[in-house]
Amino acid sequence: MSVDIPQGRDLHITRVHRRWGMVNIPKLGRVRFRWTKDLPTGKHANTDNRITGARLVKDALGWHIAFRVQTLEPAGVLAHEHGLGLPAARCGDPTHRAALGGAGGGNLVQGVAHVLRIVMQARAKGVAVILVTHNVRHAMMVGDHFAVLIRGQKADDFRKGERTREQITDLMAGGEAMAHLEAELAQLQADA
Repeated sequence: MSVDIPQGRDLHITRVHRRWGMVNIPKLGRVRFRWTKDLPTGKHANTDNRITGARLVKDALGWHIAFRVQTLEPAGVLAHEHGLGLPAARCGDPTHRAALGGAGGGNLVQGVAHVLRIVMQARAKGVAVILVTHNVRHAMMVGDHFAVLIRGQKADDFRKGERTREQITDLMAGGEAMAHLEAELAQLQADA
């Protein structure tokens, strides 16, 4: 059984104690709940960080309340091909100094454009962004410092302008191993 409370403004959440809070549930009144995570209430709430609703749920363990929170806090890894492009990459909160994101390898141009715009906005606010992508063009558009990983190991580390797009693409395609393979294939063709 569950009861949905769609309007966060009707909840009037207050912290009573370090571990306890009170919430106003329509038709039930004030209900005490165990405060387990930080919630954007009081001076911490604004139009960007706020509670948008709640759901009161009864299961085998008893009653639980789950709050729906809108926040600009980075939410882990962003990958637009996973459908997280809109909610996950928001980095506008000045208290957060870094965000982790990935532009992914999908062909959703609008999703990529949205992610890259957010990265540029965060960068303008002084937020450090780690963008994980396989697309050199996307990285070159917004990045200023790059690291190329091959099988989890750092293959190269450089600043914008120190490598060309072609050099980076070659490095990502296997670097020295690919050059070794090309030489081996050329030798096989010469022998044939």
